[in-house]
Amino acid sequence: MTSSPLPPDALGERLQRALGDDYQVRDLLGRGGFAAVYAATDRRLRRDVAIKVLREDLDAPVFRERFRREAEAVAGLRHPHIIPIYAVGEAEGLAWFIMPLIRGDTLRQRLRRDGELTIALARRVMLEAAGALAAAHRAGLVHRDIKPDNIALDGDDERVIVMDFGIAKALGGDGAGLTATGMIIGTPEYMSPEQAGGEGAVDHRADLYALGVVGFQLLTGELPYRATSLPALLVKQMTEPVPSVERRRRDCPAPLAAAIEKCLAKLPDERWASAEELVRALEGATTSSTPTGVLAAAAATVPASPGRRFRALAVGLFAVSVLLLAIDALDGRIQFAPIAFLVSAFIVAASYGRLWSEGYGWRDLLDARRDTGHPSGRVTTVVGENTPADAALGTYAEALRSARYDRTTTLSLIEQLPRAERALLPPVAGVLDELLAETAETARRLHALEARSAASDPATLQSRSSGLRAQAPSPMRDRTLTMIERQRATLEDLQTRREQASRRLEACLNAMQNVRFEVEHAHATGVQDALVGIRLAIERASECAHHTGGQ
Repeated sequence: MTSSPLPPDALGERLQRALGDDYQVRDLLGRGGFAAVYAATDRRLRRDVAIKVLREDLDAPVFRERFRREAEAVAGLRHPHIIPIYAVGEAEGLAWFIMPLIRGDTLRQRLRRDGELTIALARRVMLEAAGALAAAHRAGLVHRDIKPDNIALDGDDERVIVMDFGIAKALGGDGAGLTATGMIIGTPEYMSPEQAGGEGAVDHRADLYALGVVGFQLLTGELPYRATSLPALLVKQMTEPVPSVERRRRDCPAPLAAAIEKCLAKLPDERWASAEELVRALEGATTSSTPTGVLAAAAATVPASPGRRFRALAVGLFAVSVLLLAIDALDGRIQFAPIAFLVSAFIVAASYGRLWSEGYGWRDLLDARRDTGHPSGRVTTVVGENTPADAALGTYAEALRSARYDRTTTLSLIEQLPRAERALLPPVAGVLDELLAETAETARRLHALEARSAASDPATLQSRSSGLRAQAPSPMRDRTLTMIERQRATLEDLQTRREQASRRLEACLNAMQNVRFEVEHAHATGVQDALVGIRLAIERASECAHHTGGQ
């Protein structure tokens, strides 16, 4: 790892005595929450290595045993994007493991130097790290501390390497959020809501949440949630909507943004079911800005129903309050817990009051069977669902599914606004329905034009024309040449119409997407601040729907 060597210290000298003559401990590379890392030389194999040794104040036998067992389990993993462990050792009251010395930056160092990454690099980092997580999860290992410090870019080709697999779990025991010393396992900014709340049932989906935070930071240069204190951060993670990657990075492809936003879902069941699913989505999330990539990612990011969100909010705030009560108890003083309980009660009451004013009763909010997304019981369209007509669209069926996703998400977001704010909005549903119909018709027309164009090859027509012109004039030759010239003119006309239809389809998709962006903005800032943008987006959508916006 690229780092300025630090002066030798007492722990390094103690480690050298434990290792004996086989290794030469050189420099302290850094210290983390659980361990210190030293650069060293393997004298027998003549290679540079890094040695991670458990922190001095965590050298109790129970910690050393967990550390050793988990390191041995990780050593059994074989994956190109997981740092291998050469050996595990214990002596002189210390526990350590030996691994390769990374020749490159961590993501933390790269972010500090460059800010946001290119889309291609950010996507590759996400893809390769997700592959590493998939391998670890199959082996039953959960990282629990995915963050930029634990992902490195190794060598000249900047191969992604995920480090510290399983170590946080080893030190945390059987899923507890707190150790006996009161430490929270993980880094708060990257913790999933259930992990931050100290829930026991933290599984592989907590790693996917943390990777989503990393991806958000790689693309935007900032964290999705910021706060000045741990309690405030936990409350934001529980209550604030998932921020839009596309709003902060306009050139981000929609499928890539949707994949990251699904990672950041507050409820584990709403995230990717596995790292393999995330890998498949990222493989299709190309660097193109056209929103016709992996629509499975986009389809899954439709907001949860108000009842489900209310229950998740209440449970999450209760978990945070219990966590802060545990911290107060460990510190031996009352500090955070009373404030947390009061704030949680206020937020839950305010949330219930808003939903009650919109027509939701307490049964709508507490009964999962009523999670239809609207107090009337109306179920919204299934996003990304294929219809029989899609078969007539060929490759453009995916573009239509993208438009359906934007429409359904927009209407769902509007339904979740307070009644007073919804009243400020111009009519939206009718415009979006007309725009969706125009998108479908344009996609059908474009597919038909491409099918007609494929029936004739311009190169073949040119070759036939050249061959006929070389022949002696005759009535048959002249009639054939005339027919070929008509075919060439038809092909040129088809090509012109294809280009027009392609621009038209792109304009429709962009118009639908822009309405969604503006409504998402209204959720974040309030309808009053976003009203001008929403009106302009709807006006443009109406123009596209009625084909008055030009080609």
